[in-house]
Amino acid sequence: MGKKTSLSTEKRAQLQPLSNSNFSVRQILKKVKVSKTAVHNSIMKYQNEGTFKGRKRSGRPRVSSCREDHVVHRVVIRSPMSSSKNIQAKLMERGTLVTAKTIQGCLWILASNLASLIEDIGVGGLLENATRKVHYPNSETPS
Repeated sequence: MGKKTSLSTEKRAQLQPLSNSNFSVRQILKKVKVSKTAVHNSIMKYQNEGTFKGRKRSGRPRVSSCREDHVVHRVVIRSPMSSSKNIQAKLMERGTLVTAKTIQGCLWILASNLASLIEDIGVGGLLENATRKVHYPNSETPS
């Protein structure tokens, strides 16, 4: 399970006046409807740093935008057997320069999202059945 998104700056700003009014953490969480840990951490952050804004995250910056990832996903849906080099060529036609490795990363994310979606909706055998049934368009099924 991944880390959940942090509270927005606006939500953190709502917590501070309640904390200054001597509300307890439990009273604040009931009013704002966020977890006890989120309330406590936000209050402590404001006391220590004097701001509601989150810190800049460390890590490698993204190479492709969400829009480019969406284009990769659309290309894969239209032609599932496309190689990363073919997808890279299609993106270059659009003026987007990404490496084949970046495209493979996008495909990895797409596959993991699809797997978690199938797991969430409880259709575990869906992929197994889909791979067994082969559809041959415009031709007879081979014998």
